[in-house]
Amino acid sequence: MRNVIYSGAYTRKEICLGTSHVNNEDAMRVDKSNRLFQVADGIGSHYESHETSRNAVKTIAKHFDINRPQTLHDALERADIEIKQKCKSDGNERGTTLTALHVGKRGIAYVAHSGDSRLYRFREGVLEQITRDHTWRESGGDILPQMLGDTLTQSLGYLTPDARPFRCTLDIRHKDVYLLCTDGIHKEVQDSKIEEILKRVVKNGLTPKKAAKKLVKLAEKPNCDDRTAVVLKILQKKEERKR
Repeated sequence: MRNVIYSGAYTRKEICLGTSHVNNEDAMRVDKSNRLFQVADGIGSHYESHETSRNAVKTIAKHFDINRPQTLHDALERADIEIKQKCKSDGNERGTTLTALHVGKRGIAYVAHSGDSRLYRFREGVLEQITRDHTWRESGGDILPQMLGDTLTQSLGYLTPDARPFRCTLDIRHKDVYLLCTDGIHKEVQDSKIEEILKRVVKNGLTPKKAAKKLVKLAEKPNCDDRTAVVLKILQKKEERKR
């Protein structure tokens, strides 16, 4: 069996009058030839956050080798190193979240993740959050998580000198649907609504592109969160015999 990927992506910048937030700090990359999909969210309080997120996804694409898919994990570390080196060279703080997914041809997917962007999987009617947010809220304990809430504990770059990114492999099944998104989506759209939309993708009621647009639209509100969604649908097809 071979995995055929149908994908769609959409991003939108929230316009905030009277603030310095003028660039879309989210970045995404859909690399169909390498079956590599990424979202990133530059940390708004840091220098050149929009450039940091874009450079991070470019670095991962550059250092990823489809013939050795485990290099996705190494590429994430390389992006982290390059951001830290730039911080050191000019003294400015930079950071970005990043979530990356490579869908292999033979039933295995590779995941690399740092920060609070997310990867979801919808399988057989059940929505599952694959990654965990690197925030104080998710870190456990009693006092600090309540005080600091969604403050990041880890990202690529300045924030965490000794970052330990999340890495895993996943099995891939027929009609799996995956969603990569930044926090502008998952903080505003309830899981039940995400599940409803991805279910429509499975049943061919929505294309991945239309699903991504719908999620971005649902998350729209008068605030400063940029919103990015990448949706993938996997179909497994029999290999054709060569004559």
